[in-house]
Amino acid sequence: MNIKTLIQLDYTRIRESVSSFCLSEEGKKAAAQSIPLTDKLEADRIKARAMAWTKLISAGKDSLSAPRPPVGEVFSILKTVNAVLPIESIYALGLFCRSVIRTKSFFTAQTEKELPSGIEALSESASLLPDLSDASAEIFRIIDSSGKLKNLKELQEIRSSIQSIRRSIENLIKSYTTNDRLQNALQSNLPVLRAGRQVLALKADYRGKIKGIVHEVSQTGQTLYIEPHDVVQKNNELIQEEFRLEQEIRRILAVLSAELSRFTKSFEKALVIMTELDTSRAAALWGIENRCVFAEDADKTHPLRIIQARHPLLYDKAVPIDIEFRENHRVLIITGPNAGGKTVAVKTIALFALLNQSGIPLPAEAGTRLPFFKSCFADIGDEQNIDQSLSTFSAHMKNVGEMLDKADKDSLIVLDELGNGTDPQEGAAIAMAVLDELIAKNAFVLVTTHHGSLKNYGYTHEKCINASVEFNEGNLQPTYRVLMGVPGESRALNIAKKSGLSPKVIEGARLYIENRQTDISALIRGLSEKYAAVEKAEAECRLKEIDLNKKNEKIQARDLELKQKEIELNEGALKQNKTFLSENRRLLENLVRELREGEITREKTLKVKGFIAELEQSIQTQSADLDKKQRELKKEHCGTADCPPTKKRGHEVFKVGMEVYTANSKVRALIVGRGKKGEWLVQAGSMKISCKEADLRPAHPHKNRPATASFEAPAFSVELTQSETQRAFGTAAGGTSFELRLLGMRLEDAIKALEKHIDMCTIHGLHEFSVIHGKGDGILQQGVHEALAAYPNVKSYGFAPPQDGGTGKTYVQLG
Repeated sequence: MNIKTLIQLDYTRIRESVSSFCLSEEGKKAAAQSIPLTDKLEADRIKARAMAWTKLISAGKDSLSAPRPPVGEVFSILKTVNAVLPIESIYALGLFCRSVIRTKSFFTAQTEKELPSGIEALSESASLLPDLSDASAEIFRIIDSSGKLKNLKELQEIRSSIQSIRRSIENLIKSYTTNDRLQNALQSNLPVLRAGRQVLALKADYRGKIKGIVHEVSQTGQTLYIEPHDVVQKNNELIQEEFRLEQEIRRILAVLSAELSRFTKSFEKALVIMTELDTSRAAALWGIENRCVFAEDADKTHPLRIIQARHPLLYDKAVPIDIEFRENHRVLIITGPNAGGKTVAVKTIALFALLNQSGIPLPAEAGTRLPFFKSCFADIGDEQNIDQSLSTFSAHMKNVGEMLDKADKDSLIVLDELGNGTDPQEGAAIAMAVLDELIAKNAFVLVTTHHGSLKNYGYTHEKCINASVEFNEGNLQPTYRVLMGVPGESRALNIAKKSGLSPKVIEGARLYIENRQTDISALIRGLSEKYAAVEKAEAECRLKEIDLNKKNEKIQARDLELKQKEIELNEGALKQNKTFLSENRRLLENLVRELREGEITREKTLKVKGFIAELEQSIQTQSADLDKKQRELKKEHCGTADCPPTKKRGHEVFKVGMEVYTANSKVRALIVGRGKKGEWLVQAGSMKISCKEADLRPAHPHKNRPATASFEAPAFSVELTQSETQRAFGTAAGGTSFELRLLGMRLEDAIKALEKHIDMCTIHGLHEFSVIHGKGDGILQQGVHEALAAYPNVKSYGFAPPQDGGTGKTYVQLG
């Protein structure tokens, strides 16, 4: 993909914005130079890393948080034989090693419970990082955490000698500055440094008072900077020792550099992986800041769809647009008024495709999906070239010609104002011929135009789909919304009139085009009316479908209830038979014994026992039939005959996934699990509550809600428990009271959780609850009370009694 296309589609500006989120210089450089990938597997790999970073950062876990100095240039020095790294480069390398070690251990030492699911792409990359613990140990054996050389044993003797010499020099200088005979001869009692040596500022008139070397004379000639002879020797010794110290330090760094050169390949491999992690993390951070999602893959049966797309450079000014292709469509022709957003719409689609193939999320809504392209070409804006003597039309045709040569089924082509800049009739003919060629190559094409014949082309060709940018007839302003399936009018006369062109000229233009425009305008109006009628019909069908689903659910519920009653009746009959058998069996046996003692025959005795056996067999058969019916009912109700057992209350059977009402309230909830004995755990919105089975009653399920459901934890988990004691609000003993636990949360998150909880209580008709905020420093307590005081729906609030939490807990009553 050439740089010109990337610039035209604003891709280069977005990648610069993404690079600003990188922590390292290598990451910023890589992100700023990135281009969309044409290898699908590689593109999926970097997108998976960015998606994993998004989950990790959203969960509050981030292994990369501190910037580090660049190290790329250090590796080239390490490869040079006998090279000595400066201590600054060694320190930068040490920080890099620590960053690699920290990142690798973060993903390998954490357990599955500590990390969110779906970050396998990051764990896989981190596992490939080489072990740099030995290199780090070598570096920080020589330098400390601030980057300074440690006081090594090899340096201690030299540094001690330097300190001793400096003390000797100070004592010698002091012997001169404190000598009473020299007080008038010295300009200052403090020594002066000249060329790194301590000297005395002596008045020129007293030159003979001190014997030594003159290093400098002041501009006025009144002051001589002289180094006494006895100090000269000591300064020479100091210079020699300092030189010896520098040589020893260089030797230590040379040995360390040679040791580190063994790790060069590991350093380079680690830098590549760390840079990849840094750039994908930057993409995730950019996506979070711009409220982005990652696009799904489009295919033949699920073509391109963009939901609520916002061009990232327009920020809050962007009007979200929806673009949806249908199966077998490959060409989108957008028409409509000038400055209505046609170019922005096609540029947004193309930019999204490029960002998607760079592992960057898109400012759109979930459900957005895009095809994968191996090449992208764009012809946008005024391409007039004076140097090559090309007109605007010639320049555009040159670009289009190059596209036609290179385009194929994996190409994305963006053509802005195709066919403009020449005779309209000829321009439209060229435009249609170009589209014919691109369709033959099965390329994916985005076109904007004002040509009426192209609107008809898009309406009649099976590979094309028309779209338009909406225009407000009332204020003669574009709304920037995209209407799929409907071509648009240019509205040139309306825009010209609003821009100040005289009514006389406008009327003249209208007369010229009235006859020619009538047909195309009528066609567009007819299509718009048909489009509106189709939308209305679809809405009516959806309403009918909802009504049918509700009726079907009611019928199924009644059928289930009748079958349950049949089973209950059979159970009653079986119970009666069992009772009869147990009560009469001993009586029958006694009768047999008495008869045996009389004149009864053996055949008669066997006949009585046979009667008892037949009765037992009959009861067993009824029991088996009843069990079979119960299994069939369970299978019909929950999809399997091995459903967990449910408890009955009268004819009401409760199970996981069933919708119920709690107590006498109108709170609609869903059973999510079993509680203690005789209790069920139900969920209303993001709130969970443990209720007695006697306090539950079944509710008809909502439309399209399945019998069983899985629940995803909300952003702020709010747990509601059943209290066995009466609350200060007057809740009946053994009734339901609610607690919002904010312990351990930051104030900002706690206030959000409190507001969400109040809203949920209001929606579900709950008027009382308590907030556990703890005492601590009182920050959370004060913030909660301030939020409650400002919330219009809060009727009253106050601390709990001492036995129920005191000032660590607040009762809230809603109006």
